[in-house]
Amino acid sequence: MSPTSGGWPHGWVSGLVVFFVGLGSPQAGPERYDLRWRPTAGTETVYRSTVTMLGVADKSPTLASSRARERILSVTTDGTVRLSRESFDTIIESDQGQTRLDDRNRMTFTRRANGEITELQRDRPLVNEGMIAAIYPIVPAGPVAIGDTWTATPTVTRAQSGSKPPANAAPSALRFTYRAIRLETIQDIESVVVGLQLPANPKAKIERLDGLSWISRRDGSVMKLRISFYDSSDAQAKTPSMVMEVTREPRKGK
Repeated sequence: MSPTSGGWPHGWVSGLVVFFVGLGSPQAGPERYDLRWRPTAGTETVYRSTVTMLGVADKSPTLASSRARERILSVTTDGTVRLSRESFDTIIESDQGQTRLDDRNRMTFTRRANGEITELQRDRPLVNEGMIAAIYPIVPAGPVAIGDTWTATPTVTRAQSGSKPPANAAPSALRFTYRAIRLETIQDIESVVVGLQLPANPKAKIERLDGLSWISRRDGSVMKLRISFYDSSDAQAKTPSMVMEVTREPRKGK
């Protein structure tokens, strides 16, 4: 065995170097992303949405498009957000032609920082609880890595505008499963693409849905959304009965 000039064998020296370098440089884990919503009071955002009704035999799909303006009314120190949403520019296209509706559906609601809606007031009764819950995904309190999954049972109230949510409201039968899939850039903003699924529950009149939500790494806002809804009476349906796409319009300062 050939010694070094200091008398230590080469093999021992290389082994000690590898050992101590390993101690001082632990392998970094996967990068993690905070998906919680972090808006600023007074901010206004406009979303453009299209809803395509499918699955009707011998009829062309019915297409509805609209825009919605969201305004952040207040943000508390714990991240709870109070906001208003008003839809406008609604157009329906079908076999009967195009119809423009002078309809401004309004609602005001409260969301926690993780996205859960805790109070909802609107002009009309809430027809599809799964739809409103899918538009606003619920995220973990801590950062997530690509590949992480989580579940959430949102609570959505059906109060009318100007009234208080019912104290004896039945617990929600919705149970979403989410998965962080990949990173993608939307409008020059890096976003985490999150998949979401909701199984059908015919007894509770909940239809199956699945989709994708693009969540901004900058402030946790939804940049884009695409959801497919399936007939609740057919648990094995492969073709959606309705597809909804929502995209945030560019705004000043992104």
